[in-house]
Amino acid sequence: MVTVDGGREIGRDRLRLRTRNLLDRVRILCEQEIEVLLCGAISFSLEHALEAAGIRVVGFLAGECEPILVSFLNARGHAAGPVRFATRRRFPRPEPRQGKARPPTSGRGR
Repeated sequence: MVTVDGGREIGRDRLRLRTRNLLDRVRILCEQEIEVLLCGAISFSLEHALEAAGIRVVGFLAGECEPILVSFLNARGHAAGPVRFATRRRFPRPEPRQGKARPPTSGRGR
């Protein structure tokens, strides 16, 4: 978790979500007063539950966490008060598909 105030990092903590239960994950992030979740892949149901709880989700990111966080903060501008972000140290890159490439379709896309 990263706490930011005025565009400047003022704190960083580690948070482990030891449960696979969707609602427990949402509850834990709410208890930590997370406002934005920057993440790689996320299920639709978890994303929907987080947004319903007031947590903004920025999903499907790939690459190193630090440049992504800096880029997000620069795009967001300076917040009026402290903001807490939950991130991973590194967002996984999508794996290339295995197997033969399919030839291009001609016509109806079958």
